[in-house]
Amino acid sequence: MISIALTHRRPASSPSLVMSILMGLRRRRIRAIQRKHLLSLDDYLLRDMGLNRLDVMRGNF
Repeated sequence: MISIALTHRRPASSPSLVMSILMGLRRRRIRAIQRKHLLSLDDYLLRDMGLNRLDVMRGNF
């Protein structure tokens, strides 16, 4: 009975793994762009948003 249950498992598909990796890389790139933009703002604007430079550099935004 256990062997029957295991045969119905769907194997991990490569395209979904590749898509997950690509989407993760895209999220990292978007965060890097956001970080670069936020670091270009002056301290007054960052403080107005409730952030400081250290928060932005650590990615806590």
